[in-house]
Amino acid sequence: MERSKITLTKAEKEPARAESGTVAPTDGIITNCLVDIGAYVEKGVPICEMQSDDSYIVRMMVSKYDIASVKEGQEAEIKIGNQKYTGKVSKINQSAENDSSGKAKASIEIKIDTDEDLIVGLDADVTLDLEKADGVLRVPTECLFTDDGGSYVFVLDDKGAVAKKYVSVGG
Repeated sequence: MERSKITLTKAEKEPARAESGTVAPTDGIITNCLVDIGAYVEKGVPICEMQSDDSYIVRMMVSKYDIASVKEGQEAEIKIGNQKYTGKVSKINQSAENDSSGKAKASIEIKIDTDEDLIVGLDADVTLDLEKADGVLRVPTECLFTDDGGSYVFVLDDKGAVAKKYVSVGG
């Protein structure tokens, strides 16, 4: 009987706690709501995703051919719209993820060096200098593709037809 009274007392307090709302342990920006407004959730179930607004992170996928050249602390150039920023690789995740084409790639995080307020969720163009080499041809990253055979570009052959050409990346 006593246990039932305690359970009832706790249950009576829950609506009041729910009415007071949820308070995050830190300031930040809600980036994803995981439940609908007014939905009932069990204790401990995530209701949203939040990103701290005191620093900004760019998440980037790196091919298996390039990941060995990426190191924590490595400098990066980040372009968001017309603005350029610098940053450093802050994390190299230890498990691969599939990119939009279904290929397994390594995920890295780059912390942007800025005090500006940025808009979370925008696309960014990131340049990482993996290796320095003289006397090599540089190709824009949007012209470089990868498959199970390695990195390749499309070139015009002697007859003017487009051909797939495998290339060495990074020097």
